[in-house]
Amino acid sequence: MAQTKIDAARQVDFDGFSAVRAGATSDQTIGNASWTTVNFATEQIDTLGEWSTNTFTAQEAGRYVAVGCINYDNSNSGNFYAVNKSGTMTGSFSSRDYGDNQPQKSLHFHGGFEATAGETLPFQTYQNSGGNETLDYRFTWIAIARVA
Repeated sequence: MAQTKIDAARQVDFDGFSAVRAGATSDQTIGNASWTTVNFATEQIDTLGEWSTNTFTAQEAGRYVAVGCINYDNSNSGNFYAVNKSGTMTGSFSSRDYGDNQPQKSLHFHGGFEATAGETLPFQTYQNSGGNETLDYRFTWIAIARVA
């Protein structure tokens, strides 16, 4: 694994380091009681070309961490955020509803996972409100980095 360096301009040098940050560019409708891949369409950082079509593909085997936020507009339902590892649901990231008694839910998530080289991970959400819900693109983002 490459070591993180700080250059002379005090900027982080990501050369050879796995780091991804992506965000949504438009609101997204999430159907009731179904796992849906979140549309993180804009890459702000993708040092090794690991993000494509809303899916992370590990270039190296190792341990990774993912953090981010999804924001449901006008939601009073129980919502979950999870990682789908190569087509098999492996469990939910921990998340917290920061919008108690508010018309929206901001789910801040974090979790670690292991991946083999070439393994794909689409990131998905689930909601069970009884109807469609809308993700607010302004507050929906993800960041992933290899840590070991």
